[in-house]
Amino acid sequence: MRTVAALLMAASTTLSAQALVTAEFIFESAPFPSVHASTIAETSGGLVAAWFGGTREGASDVGIWVSRRVNGTWTPPVEVATGAQPDGTRHPTWNPVLFELRTGELTLFYKVGPSPRAWWGMTRTSRDNGRTWSDARRLPNGFLGPVKNKPVRLPDGTIIEGVEVFRRLYASVGFERIGIRPAYYQAENGREDAVILTATLQASR
Repeated sequence: MRTVAALLMAASTTLSAQALVTAEFIFESAPFPSVHASTIAETSGGLVAAWFGGTREGASDVGIWVSRRVNGTWTPPVEVATGAQPDGTRHPTWNPVLFELRTGELTLFYKVGPSPRAWWGMTRTSRDNGRTWSDARRLPNGFLGPVKNKPVRLPDGTIIEGVEVFRRLYASVGFERIGIRPAYYQAENGREDAVILTATLQASR
């Protein structure tokens, strides 16, 4: 099992060979056969990557794993969050999102639950660039945190993350007719833009 890290410079809306800084494996062997939903953040101590890994997506042994790039090398993956419950049961974890606050605190958002229809939001924080983490904390009911993409930080420091707000926004401008999962970002001119996932599905025979 291999996971690839591709670090891109946002030089223009059209990617070229010159935009690729480096492409490398985060790991080439790991104690899990399947990974998904990777996220990456740049901290004062270097890059930190996270993903969920386990037997398969949705299996109870799926946890959140983290690796740090130190002196040009990625550290071995470490499991930093699971779906273990006080009664001894364990649910899968889902969709980690790393986001660094201006204070330097690195926040890990993720979901826990038997399925996306029944999951809830969780978070842990790190004050040392991903080396150690706080205890897991459940987010308030009705608030999942970032589901897949990072929050948007506006020039005035305001952080926008609202799943329902974004869902209503992209529905109001017709995104549901052309794609799904908008990834919001702020362009250089201050305009708020989004990258949309589009796909054409055909039944296999």
